[in-house]
Amino acid sequence: TAERSKSLSGDIVGTNSSGSLGASASLTFMHNNLFAGGEQWRLQLRGGYESFHGKASDHRSYGLETSLSFPKLLIPFLHTSGPSTIRSTTDLQLSYDHHSRPEFSRNILSFDWGYSWYSHYSSAYRHQLKVVDLDYLHFGYINEDFRRSMPLITQILNYRDQFVLGASYLFRYNSLNDYRRATSPWVHNLRLFFQSSGSLLYGLSSALGRRRDVYGSYAFFGTNFAQFVKAEADYSGLRKLGEGNAFAYHLGLAVAYPYGNSQYVPVDLRYFAGGANSLRGWTARTLGPGSMPRSASRSIFDQVGDIKLELNAEYRMKVLGPLQLALFADAGNIWTMRPYENQPQGDFQWDRFYKEIALSSGLGLRWDFDYFVLRFDVGTKLYDPQSEEGRPWVISYQEPKELLAFNFAIGYPF
Repeated sequence: TAERSKSLSGDIVGTNSSGSLGASASLTFMHNNLFAGGEQWRLQLRGGYESFHGKASDHRSYGLETSLSFPKLLIPFLHTSGPSTIRSTTDLQLSYDHHSRPEFSRNILSFDWGYSWYSHYSSAYRHQLKVVDLDYLHFGYINEDFRRSMPLITQILNYRDQFVLGASYLFRYNSLNDYRRATSPWVHNLRLFFQSSGSLLYGLSSALGRRRDVYGSYAFFGTNFAQFVKAEADYSGLRKLGEGNAFAYHLGLAVAYPYGNSQYVPVDLRYFAGGANSLRGWTARTLGPGSMPRSASRSIFDQVGDIKLELNAEYRMKVLGPLQLALFADAGNIWTMRPYENQPQGDFQWDRFYKEIALSSGLGLRWDFDYFVLRFDVGTKLYDPQSEEGRPWVISYQEPKELLAFNFAIGYPF
């Protein structure tokens, strides 16, 4: 019925970030049969508030997001009819968010137009193509004292307007949805991703003879647009051993290359290492890049890279009821594609990258409640390529408080 095709939901979440209390809320309306053809329309309003102790004002945010999904491929100038063995959707999404803090205010506008499809016979192989992937970030206000307190490179990477326009392709394979492997004790997951941004705008700017700025870059609506390519490959596997036990493993490789109009990949599209789903001997964003001395890092924005390599393995044992115990080991790091002044020894070099692969191991507890998994991991550093004592095997001499990292998360790491 018309009433059953519509729904309204909302949620309120409390937050505590370094002692700053806050709350966020959202209201979502769904219509699952907008044009009587199975089209799904979603509209969401959201907002948030966070109190900063001792600050003149607090953090406020609000936003709007709407999406429309058609249960078929809608391609301009191409008409398809009749039965198909492919299940597909055409997806449109538009969002706007505003953030206001004591130090700055910013507006973020995003638009996506893409297609998703998989075979009726097997949903194991899934494809997603975004023909338009647009993000525009504009700072309405930046406190001058705050700006001057940051290194120039941090200002360039994080506190200036950004414009990203490109396309992307995502492929996923999950053997759990493959009927040919229904009885196999092996589980395989593969994710391949490719993204290109800025090439079209760069070509048009060059063909039209537009002026470059003092840095040799073109601008679009007064903002330098980003130009880069990204490629990612991620594989994870699991071997069921019976009685709730399993051996799981993961390999991830990612590369982002800025060129043409950009010297840097936008910071939110770069990679970081450390944390609950990475190398668990480090907390989030505290590892790398390369063998850069930690004393050279002025903020977490210095600990990002353009290349990421990770290898993980863990043995999961059922203890009692939903409780599981895990023994794990992690290896990897991040590197920059080029040498940057603010990230000394952070660039990838063939003659030393293998010496910069960090190692950690540890013990974890997992509570598997079927509909979600609560995870707690304690990791210890074994080999730290950023050690400034010239002794990377830190497990042999550092104190436990320097070696250990505690990570909480929901869901398995891979």
